Amino acid sequence: MRKLQFGLLAAILLLSPCLNAQVRSSTIVGTVTDSNGAAVPAADVLVREQNTNISYEFRTNEAGQYTVPYLPVGLYSVTVNKPGFKTVTKSNVRLETAATVRVDAVLEVGQVETSVTVEASAAAL
Repeated sequence: MRKLQFGLLAAILLLSPCLNAQVRSSTIVGTVTDSNGAAVPAADVLVREQNTNISYEFRTNEAGQYTVPYLPVGLYSVTVNKPGFKTVTKSNVRLETAATVRVDAVLEVGQVETSVTVEASAAAL
């Protein structure tokens, strides 16, 4: 019985690195800056899968950076807003399996009602 338990433990330990390689999700990362290039901390970032409307909400850190991990493959839009700035939306961001895609945003000073929409493909990292 001990040999069987030892054999099962050895098999689990040997197979665990293979299981980690089976990544099926992707990540969107980015930096939010103002028109002068300064980081915009605490900006709201909304990532929405365009076909299912499932959304993920995040906030930029002190350096204006954000990371949205564990996203399924699909077509996404990224909306960034902060009071006192115009809202920026980037659509048609395509995520493939195990990809990291950078979506940076530059916020311009403006009224809250003002919105800027950009439709472009993001480059995979």
